[in-house]
Amino acid sequence: MGDVVDHKTGQRAGSSDDGNPPDLLTLLRRDLAENSAARELILAEIARMEPQTGPGRLWLEYRDLFDAALTMGEQYPTGFATIDKMTDGGLARGTLTVIQGKPGVGKTLVATQIARALAPRCAVACLFADEGLAGARVRIGQQLGLDRRRMRRPDDLAREEASRAMTSHAAFWRFMQPRSTRSTIETLAEEFDRMAPAGLPRVWLLDSAQVIKAEGSAKQGDRRLRVSDLIWRTDELAEQFGAIALLVSQVGRGAYASKDKEKRTEDLAAGLETSAIEYAAELTLHIDGNPKKTVEIRCAKNRYTGELFTIPCRVDFPTATFHELDVPTMDAEKEADREAELHEAKKTVLTAVIRTPGLTSNQVVGAVLLNRGVVFAALKSLQATKAIVCKQGPRNSMIWSPV
Repeated sequence: MGDVVDHKTGQRAGSSDDGNPPDLLTLLRRDLAENSAARELILAEIARMEPQTGPGRLWLEYRDLFDAALTMGEQYPTGFATIDKMTDGGLARGTLTVIQGKPGVGKTLVATQIARALAPRCAVACLFADEGLAGARVRIGQQLGLDRRRMRRPDDLAREEASRAMTSHAAFWRFMQPRSTRSTIETLAEEFDRMAPAGLPRVWLLDSAQVIKAEGSAKQGDRRLRVSDLIWRTDELAEQFGAIALLVSQVGRGAYASKDKEKRTEDLAAGLETSAIEYAAELTLHIDGNPKKTVEIRCAKNRYTGELFTIPCRVDFPTATFHELDVPTMDAEKEADREAELHEAKKTVLTAVIRTPGLTSNQVVGAVLLNRGVVFAALKSLQATKAIVCKQGPRNSMIWSPV
């Protein structure tokens, strides 16, 4: 490299007016010039060797966004017609779907049902760290068409029958032992990827976000941090291994404790111990309702199309399966429930009026301890059928008496 000129003195580095050796400042300037030149050479070599596409490339043009690594790819139907329609075809590889809800509402049933729908074309890995393997055996057996009682107390014949049913339905399905200290999301992702047949998309059924652990998360004293770490790690690993992750999550009491829906926590923010669900998941499904009547699957987040939706369902307990209801059927059932509620209210209200004639409307409400709107509807219905009569009292109050 040629001599470097000091722009302040006009001298060349390494020389002086009196012939003395160069000072420290001159040496530093020379080193800086040499290092700058070397840096330019290194950067040029990195630019030459850097991938032109894919995650290794730092800067992209708009046309690069259409590369295979950045597109959705094939999607896999979930078995729920509405979910498949509203996601434009089902779940994609490299994505996280969260299924959340209050205890006992059927969130693990929904997750298992989706995994079972994916199983003929995918390799499924399950980690039932919350509900356990015994419950999984019964539930999956029911969904495969086997009797619940035989699955709860299986003999050798039931075991063989269940094994044949699973083999005929699923391409590859394995369960990770939840009690093992090695049962982390990282171990599941890495070992199952080596174990499962090449070419089959990976599906992970994970129950639940509040129980499964990520490596190193045990050192976290804050449970919120542990749960958040697990969710973010699952999302990263799903993308790394091209897996479809189905993560079951509990919700906080604020999402279901109040009978007034307006006072409940919003579905998207309902995840117990974490807000990571709001950001990490591509699809968030919130399960709500009474499994003995009607349950709603509400989409709280949908990165596939952006469209939110609600699926009214009924649980078929013998097969442990959710069935979608069409809107007319749901409306008819709600109307039938209202009629039944009104019928019972009329009997209760009539008994109260007969027992204590001359009650005002508000006094009737206090006497029967029913919903105010239902009581007023019962009073009007009883009046219309001439079972009771009404007269106006002080301050425009309505006084009720039997006929």
